[in-house]
Amino acid sequence: MRVPAQQIRRQLVSVFRAWGMSEAHADTTADMMVETDLRGVDSHGIGMLPTYDQEFRNGRLNMRPTFKKVRETPAMALIDADASLGHPPAAYGMNLAVDKCLAVGVGVVAVFNSHHFGAAGCYARIAADRGVIGMVTSATRGVTMVPTFGAEPVMGTNPLAFAAPAKRNAPFELDMATTTVAAGKVRVYKLNHKPLPSGWVVDGDGKTVTDSAKGFQHVSDRDGGITPL
Repeated sequence: MRVPAQQIRRQLVSVFRAWGMSEAHADTTADMMVETDLRGVDSHGIGMLPTYDQEFRNGRLNMRPTFKKVRETPAMALIDADASLGHPPAAYGMNLAVDKCLAVGVGVVAVFNSHHFGAAGCYARIAADRGVIGMVTSATRGVTMVPTFGAEPVMGTNPLAFAAPAKRNAPFELDMATTTVAAGKVRVYKLNHKPLPSGWVVDGDGKTVTDSAKGFQHVSDRDGGITPL
C-alpha cells in the first residue's frame, strides 16, 4: 500500500503533539523521519515510531525540553538536550555548528542527554545545503558489534555521516554504521520475513545466522551480534 509522504508527516506531527511536543519540535522530528524513509533508509525513519512510543510511555523522553549551552566558544558548543528525542537537538546543533563555521571557519557542536536521532546523514546534509562540509557521529546505547572472529558484542554500531556541497551536482553524502549493517536493518529484514545475507550476524558461537528473526534475537539478547565493517 502506498501512502503519500505528506499524509504520513501530518500523522507523525499529530502523534508528537499529542505527546506534548512543541509545534516546532514536532515539525522537525516529522520532517527528519519522513526524509529518512524517502532516502530509502527505512530502518531509521518512520519505522522507529513504536520504539519512541515505548520510550515515551516509560518516561524516558522529555517532550518539553529546554536546550542549554553548557559551554561555548566562537568555534564550539556543548549542548544539554534535556532528555529530548534526538531529532530537534541534532538539527539545532548542526545549524549552530554551521553558523559558527560561517563566522570563524569551523564549528564543532556536541549534544548530550539526548535520545535516538534517526539517520545521521540528514544532519550532515543540513551543512551541505548551507554550503559547508558537515560531519556527524554518535555513540549508541546498544552494544551490538562483535570483534572480528569474535562472538561477544563489545561495542555499538557508532554511526557516522559526511556531506559536502558540489557546484554542478547534488552534494556528496555518506551515511554508515561502523558495523557491516545497522542494527535497525536487521529489524527491517525480520519484519519483512527476509533472510539475512551471510556474514551480517553471528550467534554466540560465532557462526553466521541467516534467519532474520533468530538474528534479531541474537542481536537483542547480546548472544552474538553484528560483524564489524
